[in-house]
Amino acid sequence: MQVSPDEPDHYSILGVLPDCDAKQLEIAYKALAKKYHPDHSETADLDRFKEITGAYRVLRDPLKRFEYDEANRHLFRTPTGAGGQFGGFDQATVANDALVHETILMHLYNLRRQSTGSSGAGEWQLLDLVGCSEKNLEFHTWYLKEKGFIMKTEEGTWAITIAGVDHTIDTMRSRQDTIRMLTQRRERDLDLDAETDEAL
Repeated sequence: MQVSPDEPDHYSILGVLPDCDAKQLEIAYKALAKKYHPDHSETADLDRFKEITGAYRVLRDPLKRFEYDEANRHLFRTPTGAGGQFGGFDQATVANDALVHETILMHLYNLRRQSTGSSGAGEWQLLDLVGCSEKNLEFHTWYLKEKGFIMKTEEGTWAITIAGVDHTIDTMRSRQDTIRMLTQRRERDLDLDAETDEAL
């Protein structure tokens, strides 16, 4: 998945951690919005206020926050020395690995879905698909093979197994359930904008 390097880090803008809850988010927003609001003569900053408000509008909405988090995992790095890095990799690396595994399985699932007799995908196809090094791909295919999700065919390509198909379907179903739940929460929180504006 490609994301823009210029994507704003909404969490940093509000000075909160990516795992903050709704209450922490609201407290941070109200403090900053009050400080930079155009009506506050000493610290007024319209551009900063708009930036803060824009970040909050995304993160306070459960569905928008979910979509933002999914698209911007590269932003969620734990600073060195904060306990998030181990031997050269961090939480973002682990999250990216999970995304690569999901991408490979989905691609192989689609190939198998189109033709049960499909010979799968070659190494070069997977390298082009996920954009990683041969060494990293070796790790990913090793993991997926050991889990029983993919296998090497007689032609030397990678193909999804029955366990891999089941895992992919379960993953997609879980994601749809999450989106459905977040959408329902969003519908219950439609009045939050008006309440926030009144509080300022």
